[in-house]
Amino acid sequence: MYLNNGNWFHENVLHCRNSMIDYYYKIVFTIKLKSIKLYRTVLFTQWLLCSLTN
Repeated sequence: MYLNNGNWFHENVLHCRNSMIDYYYKIVFTIKLKSIKLYRTVLFTQWLLCSLTN
């Protein structure tokens, strides 16, 4: 009985950890996508300002 409970606990912990890792990667991926868009926007804005001032 104890071993069964141990296995159940272990599987639950692993499953929980895996979903946390998935969640973490999704957050990182989203942040990277947003930062790339932000970076492009900044570059574009700088280019626009340079074009207007020249």
